[in-house]
Amino acid sequence: MKDISPPSSTGLERAAERREYLATLAKDKRDRGVPHNTRRAYDSDWRQFEGWCKKLGYRALPATEEALCSFIAHLSEDKRVRRLKKPPRRGETVEGYSYQPTSIERKLTAIVKKHQQERLESPRTEQVTAQMHAIWLERDAQPRTAAPLLGSHLKLITAAMAERIITDEDREVTVRDQAALLMGWHCALRRSEVAALKLSSVEFFEQGLTVHIGRSKTDQEGKGRKLWIRPVRSDPTACPVLAMRAWLELRGEGAGPLFWHSKRGELSRNVPMPAWQMASIVERWTRAAGVTPESKGTTFSPHSLRAGFITHAIRKGLRSEDVMRHSGHASYKVFMGYVRVATGFEATAQANILEETT
Repeated sequence: MKDISPPSSTGLERAAERREYLATLAKDKRDRGVPHNTRRAYDSDWRQFEGWCKKLGYRALPATEEALCSFIAHLSEDKRVRRLKKPPRRGETVEGYSYQPTSIERKLTAIVKKHQQERLESPRTEQVTAQMHAIWLERDAQPRTAAPLLGSHLKLITAAMAERIITDEDREVTVRDQAALLMGWHCALRRSEVAALKLSSVEFFEQGLTVHIGRSKTDQEGKGRKLWIRPVRSDPTACPVLAMRAWLELRGEGAGPLFWHSKRGELSRNVPMPAWQMASIVERWTRAAGVTPESKGTTFSPHSLRAGFITHAIRKGLRSEDVMRHSGHASYKVFMGYVRVATGFEATAQANILEETT
């Protein structure tokens, strides 16, 4: 980052230097206001567009309508062959589109943002929007959603973890996995929120524990929220309080990241667990426990923990307002997507419509 320390008292007297300093300071604060992952994705998307323009002789900045329409046409037709990694079709090769419409939309947003940063007119014209609409219609694809990891799935997974801990095989990593998985599920967290937890985020009480969630996807200002987590007395292996105590007994009381990174079965002390490692944890243990998604064509992912808690809670009869407050959803419309999945057969208007009543 560029040095933005204030100029000397003599320099502050000069208006030009003062303006430059304030402009640099303002830009730095704006940059920090954009989530790191979002900024990284936009930078990658812009470099892709810039490289594509260079190859085909288009001007990237400012981009023309023709260049942008040609770029999204290229993205919409690009295909690739990939090898499946998950059972039951592990090892098979399939051909499909390289970019989903949502990915193309994000790249368009990145290009528009770049033009805004340079104070240029947005290249997203009516023709570009119409072409994007046509891509959505052509694909006619359902949005890909993570399969909810339900309470029954969770209990099978934690039982498999408990067996692994008893055999002492990769014990420390398994204890960490169990604590991270249960915290993610019971707190309905995103993978980035699990990875961002620190030791100071957790506090134990006689009734259970509290978890402080800091900055998140829907809380970019970092106001945070606190969750109260109670123990699961009927099934100790699925209890987040016991799992957290077991992990902290291994981890120790030193300040820093709550969960540590692991590599080749070994923990890296004080190195924070990256968010992507939650995907490895979910994949490893769903496979070890032999659990499968409720719906065909869906797969488990880190988001399955969040989706699974919400789905399970709604089916247990908890009020939507309480579940939404627990999960930290800012959008009622997004939250209702989980509710529709959870209550599909119970809430359908078609239920018993032709049944005879007496």
